[in-house]
Amino acid sequence: RFVQAENILRDIRNKYRNNTASEAEVIAIYGGGSIALEDDLKNELVSFCKKNKLELLWIPAEYAVDMNIEGLDVLANEVLV
Repeated sequence: RFVQAENILRDIRNKYRNNTASEAEVIAIYGGGSIALEDDLKNELVSFCKKNKLELLWIPAEYAVDMNIEGLDVLANEVLV
């Protein structure tokens, strides 16, 4: 688990620099293991966000589970019609 968390953190840092030119304002964490890896990721992400003056939006477990289903529903019924 630790290795996965480190890989995710490295990916977030790289994407922040390379894909947003360090100009993102919010990092949103949800799905994709955010529940299982919260203990391994959260403190590092809080520090990263504080250092870079970012907001961290961590979707709680009770909402994260349904977000993909609800997002796909919106995509299918409102975007792709």
